[in-house]
Amino acid sequence: MPCVEADEEPPKVEAPPQVAPDPTPPPEPPVHLPPEPPRPSPATASTDASEEDREVAAGEAEVARAMSVLLEQPFSKQKKVLKSIRLQWHPDKNPDQSAVATRVFQFVQAHDHWLAHHGLS
Repeated sequence: MPCVEADEEPPKVEAPPQVAPDPTPPPEPPVHLPPEPPRPSPATASTDASEEDREVAAGEAEVARAMSVLLEQPFSKQKKVLKSIRLQWHPDKNPDQSAVATRVFQFVQAHDHWLAHHGLS
C-alpha cells in the first residue's frame, strides 16, 4: 500500500466522460396491418322474388348503409349504433316477421369479421 505524505494530495481519479442521452427515441419498426377483409354486400331481389326476399333485400340494404357510415362516427357512438342495428334486426325482437329478421340478422353477423378488423365486434 503506498504511503501518502501529509502535504501531498492523493492522485485524482477522473470519471469517464458522461455522454448526454440522445433526445430522439429510436425509430419504431413499421406496423404492418393485415388487409381489410371484404365487407359483405347486400342481396338484391329479382323482379320475380317473393315478398320475403324483397323485405330481406331492403333490410340488408338498410344495414349496409348503416355499416358504411359507422366508421365515420366517433368511437363512442359506433358501439351504440352497432348495438341498435343488432337489436333492430334480432329475431326475438321481431316475432311477427321472424324469417325476414333472421336472414337480415345473419347479414349483420356476417359483418363481424370486418368489424373486428376495425376494433368493433
